[in-house]
Amino acid sequence: MAEHTSSSITIEAAPADVMAVISDFARYPDWTGEVKEAEVLKTDEQGRAEQVRLVMDAGAIKDDQVLAYTWTGENEVSWTLVKSQMLRSLDGTYLLKPAGAGVRRSRTR
Repeated sequence: MAEHTSSSITIEAAPADVMAVISDFARYPDWTGEVKEAEVLKTDEQGRAEQVRLVMDAGAIKDDQVLAYTWTGENEVSWTLVKSQMLRSLDGTYLLKPAGAGVRRSRTR
């Protein structure tokens, strides 16, 4: 049975700054708890990752997987599973949208 999820968050940063973090695969082991190794296997003509090998360790769940990335413009990246020891499929997309000037967060006290 396929599972689907969707979520949205607001990050107080420019889309380009967020995409810079998303695309810096070498740093994933520094800030994600589950990614122990990340290796870019192939890049496109702009130097962006097209295939990335990720070694995951989330306690009881361990995996060695390769994901293929497709970059659409400056604010969207999608990925699909190429191979994995545990998963049969995995697809996802990050779509970054600027929130616009004057957007404020509300807080209840």
